[in-house]
Amino acid sequence: MEKLKKARTRLLLTTDRKLVFLAHMLTIPDRLDESVETACTDGTVIRWNPEFVDSLSNDEVFGVLVHELMHIALLHTVIAKQYAEQFDLLNIAADLAINSMLDDAGIVLTADCLMPGCGTYADFPAMKSMEWYMRELQQQEKNGRKFVASAAGAIEPAGADAARAGDSITAELAAEQIRAKVKGIVGKLRGTESLRHIGDAITAAIESKIDFRVYLRKFRTKITKGGSDWTRLNRRLGAVGITAPTNRRRTVGNVCILLDVSGSIGSETLSQSLRETVDVFGQIAGDIVIVQHDTKVQRVDVWKRGQSMPEIVRAANGGTCHVQPFESIEAMSQKFDCVIAFTDLDTRFPAVAPRVPVVWAVTPGATRKPPFGIVAINTL
Repeated sequence: MEKLKKARTRLLLTTDRKLVFLAHMLTIPDRLDESVETACTDGTVIRWNPEFVDSLSNDEVFGVLVHELMHIALLHTVIAKQYAEQFDLLNIAADLAINSMLDDAGIVLTADCLMPGCGTYADFPAMKSMEWYMRELQQQEKNGRKFVASAAGAIEPAGADAARAGDSITAELAAEQIRAKVKGIVGKLRGTESLRHIGDAITAAIESKIDFRVYLRKFRTKITKGGSDWTRLNRRLGAVGITAPTNRRRTVGNVCILLDVSGSIGSETLSQSLRETVDVFGQIAGDIVIVQHDTKVQRVDVWKRGQSMPEIVRAANGGTCHVQPFESIEAMSQKFDCVIAFTDLDTRFPAVAPRVPVVWAVTPGATRKPPFGIVAINTL
């Protein structure tokens, strides 16, 4: 449609440094679809209702296009599946996060868009992250408030469009492709003025919106090193670079799981997180050591295949600190290949980074940045 073409051309030719990043995302195609109420995206395509497009001014179409691309850039479609039971709230939180940024950038939005500080959301501050708004919406719903998602600019889980078409691409693969695209643009624009305007939000999104189970599987592959090695046949053949596979068994490693039992994370969430982690690492030959702690270590279990999960303790010291738990890890007889720490990051960190790789599996809305390790999201 002509209005969509104009909007794309305008973004492609933009000199606005706040929008240059999004101009690099114009490889995401449009598709007209009368089954869509207004516009939506799963991160691989933007679907538009033709009547909705016709009803908007050129500036508003441009605003919706930028809005949809922001959903993709901030990886909202990547984590959408994790909020399946609260999808409407997720759409509201994502819209509030994006619209306040676009309003601050002077982008024209539709009259009925959701905006912090206006209407139903008059008591919501502007320029917060999607995770912050999600946490606030969840809390206010618990207190009895009801919220209605906007029809315009909805998001779908990554891979939803392929699933409708019967393609075999999985949601996880679609999410990885979207993340790789965004990360590639960040790398291309690193150090430029255009990235400084929007880069903090997008960089934070890349770092924090990866599901912790993705990292678990990567570490499992890394530490379960059975299979073939490429070794030299002998000196004479090795001199010309000839190698051959052998079936030599490599070593396997140990895994440590830290559970924050201070009370900030529910027992059921911790139990499910523990089960998910053990499911991933349950076949390794090394030890799985489970450490429950608040400010101090409360319980340590070495899980063996066939055993039931240890009971989640509820500590009463008040607060969380990871200093003593990491000291106890250093003192253990096992040498760990990775540590997975389940927490909300409202904690005190060790002054010195441990020698073992750490994955912080954090609750949605956690805003602190640890001084070491990888941050991933835990929406269980």
